Amino acid sequence: MMRRCKIFVVALLLWGVPGWLHGAGLRHLPVPEPAAPPTVVRPPAPMESEVEVGDQKTFWVWDLSVMPPGFKQVTATARAVGDHSYIFVDDTQWNVTVTQEDVDTIFTTFEHQTPPTSWRPDHGIYDNDVDAFGTPPDVLDNDPHIYILIVFMDTYVNDQGEEFYFDGFWNVYDEYTDEEAWNRYRQHSNEVEMIYINCCSLNPPASDYMLAVVAHEFQHMIHWNYDEDEESWINESASEAAMVVNGYTTD
Repeated sequence: MMRRCKIFVVALLLWGVPGWLHGAGLRHLPVPEPAAPPTVVRPPAPMESEVEVGDQKTFWVWDLSVMPPGFKQVTATARAVGDHSYIFVDDTQWNVTVTQEDVDTIFTTFEHQTPPTSWRPDHGIYDNDVDAFGTPPDVLDNDPHIYILIVFMDTYVNDQGEEFYFDGFWNVYDEYTDEEAWNRYRQHSNEVEMIYINCCSLNPPASDYMLAVVAHEFQHMIHWNYDEDEESWINESASEAAMVVNGYTTD
């Protein structure tokens, strides 16, 4: 059996299993409710960084083929840069599962324009989510841009042989320094505000379904900036609303 999941990582179990997983036909994997990490101690931010199209960076990502998740590093290249976002694509997937046309669609939708059914079609996901829910955090890098990493995500197969395909996530530990995340929680951090999108889910990366995932995960990031210890059902409901605000359906 195949099941699809979006991971909404507002807080993780301290032993590393993703807290909330849901998707069509799936509301929760059988894991305990997570305990929220204590308030982050935020060091002074460095000078603002800049990214240009063509820049390469190495990022930590979860290896979701195992639970608790492992870690791996991927090299990705910036394929679009806007007023609000940097879109990076896993180099192993470029022109394999992700094309420039995909990047352009994601870029335009996040920065400039959402579907006619959107609350404001002449605004992108960034502006719609910000005006509806608030401003995103800018904790460590002193750069207001949101990183969108389009990356291959592994499939998890449990002991019953069920396959779980992951759509995307936001990881709260990116709001910690990598040293702090590792020393306190045995997690890694990219030290930037980042949304992770699966290039190889059951829908293409630039499909309406996956664009809804972007809106959904961005709300989780924003929500954390106002309440680091929100009740999961409230946070989840707000992210479902973000999908509707931007003209998409929920599952």
